[in-house]
Amino acid sequence: MILQNEEAVKKELSLREARGVYLLFGDEPALLSLYRKKLISRLCTDGADPDRFDGKRLDLPALADAVSLLSMFGGRRVTEVADLAPEQLSEPDCKSLCALLGEIPPDSTLLLVCEAGSLDLKKGKNAKRLHAAADAAGAVMTLNRRTPAELRATLRNRCQKKGCELSPDEANLLIERCGDDLSALLNECDKLCAYAQGRPITAAMIRTLCTGTISADLYAVAKLMLRRRPQPVLDEIDALLRSRQPAALILANLGGAFSDLARGCAARSAGKSGADLAADFSYRFAWKASNALRDSSGLDAKRVQRVCEILCEAETTLKSASCDERVLLETAVVRSMLALRGEPC
Repeated sequence: MILQNEEAVKKELSLREARGVYLLFGDEPALLSLYRKKLISRLCTDGADPDRFDGKRLDLPALADAVSLLSMFGGRRVTEVADLAPEQLSEPDCKSLCALLGEIPPDSTLLLVCEAGSLDLKKGKNAKRLHAAADAAGAVMTLNRRTPAELRATLRNRCQKKGCELSPDEANLLIERCGDDLSALLNECDKLCAYAQGRPITAAMIRTLCTGTISADLYAVAKLMLRRRPQPVLDEIDALLRSRQPAALILANLGGAFSDLARGCAARSAGKSGADLAADFSYRFAWKASNALRDSSGLDAKRVQRVCEILCEAETTLKSASCDERVLLETAVVRSMLALRGEPC
């Protein structure tokens, strides 16, 4: 059985009858951890811990022996494989694991928990095999990141339980500032509630207390680059490097910021709206598309495209050759700012 979303997973957990196989995968680590705990609590009714195997160094013969043993207390025997990355398995090992899923004894359950983002059905051959085998033998639970509406509801509910009010607008600001990682957002909520002490959480509190993600910081760097003032930009880059942010990650996020601006330029020239842009490029958060459309006003599309090319070239060089990462990063940023001015770079 394939369970495509969190609601379907909740319904499955409410059933009395346990299955022989559960496969948990998705791109939200917090939800994978949460429902793994819920599932183990439901399966291990005697309070015992499951036998646990490391998915990174999976011993298949030992795993097969473990699932075939009888429970010492006469209940259901639960075996867990944690942090499984299907594409790291050899093809024979993957086939052996899939065969094992079809041979689980009636009083035993095998729980497979994939590392977040490691099971890609579009690209991974092992992922497809494992997904199909788990579907045939038990239940496949998909736990991806919550939608913006679900995140807003989660954050507001979290704050309400702690005696504080978080309005929809402030919830949107928190997501915009800190990204959509659930664990990080819940931590930010707890920090805000501790500071607010029962008062409504305001936008000023969020801007003061929530430092934001590197992506959010780099959108600010991109805006500074658009002002064509090199020193403030280089100061921000220096601050990111001193905070031990990898140069490759900085380049990737800067490339993402200017890719958004390039799409905004294209949408503007075609007379499209922010909603059109979000739909055409499958933006998870519509406000990112709206911001891209807004910030692209007055920009030269060819110059923005040239910046994207420069940043892409630098990222490729960084990944494929030995070089001074700071020099490469700062050179790419300066060249990008020259391109924005229309000067040779």
